[in-house]
Amino acid sequence: VIDIMIDDLRKIKSFFEEGQRVSLFRNYMNDEKQYETSVIACDNEKVFLSLIYDSDGDVLPIEDGGAVGLLLINKSGIWGAEVPVLGVFEGTENDGILVSLPEVLNKVQRREYVRLDFAFPLEFQIIYRNAVFKKFKLKCYNMSANGIAVMTVSNIEISEKYEYKVVFEYKGIKVDNHVKPIYIHEVNLENSAPFYVMGCKFLDLSIANTDKIYAMINAELVKARKKGVM
Repeated sequence: VIDIMIDDLRKIKSFFEEGQRVSLFRNYMNDEKQYETSVIACDNEKVFLSLIYDSDGDVLPIEDGGAVGLLLINKSGIWGAEVPVLGVFEGTENDGILVSLPEVLNKVQRREYVRLDFAFPLEFQIIYRNAVFKKFKLKCYNMSANGIAVMTVSNIEISEKYEYKVVFEYKGIKVDNHVKPIYIHEVNLENSAPFYVMGCKFLDLSIANTDKIYAMINAELVKARKKGVM
């Protein structure tokens, strides 16, 4: 089983809720059957699945340290991946199959939202005492549904005494929103002048704009997958 795209990356986590039914492929001795299992527990790195059984009710062996294929279907869609087996427990108080989180889910768990590179102009504002103090004509570096990183040649001050906003219109997404700068890093590349990347969190993005950004990112991911980039 290889990664299967679903229509909305926000929904990936729902596939690993406790009790979710999972089809498992053993990759064991040319066995091509799929077996029914379910999620017992899940954290940010691992998934614990129930054991699988043959038609006589006997536990089927799974190679510890090998890999299994997972296929999950729920109201969000279809998702599947091949994952490494971390351990198989039988005859204990907590029997089950421990597997590593699929890589794409791991990334979503850790960052919460997928972030992609986009290059479009925007206005970055520094606000002091409810008035615009400075304006910068900058460019988007990358964006997710909960934040945006901008490129700047200036080492913009990050301070609690200021408020910050980004203003742009891109592919039907109109944003005029407060953001909270989280970091600013200098970037040095060969054959180009150094610049800074400032990462910001959206503070008041509308649900409509959030959904549009999700849709735009997912469309770009699908294009990349078709081109073999991902």
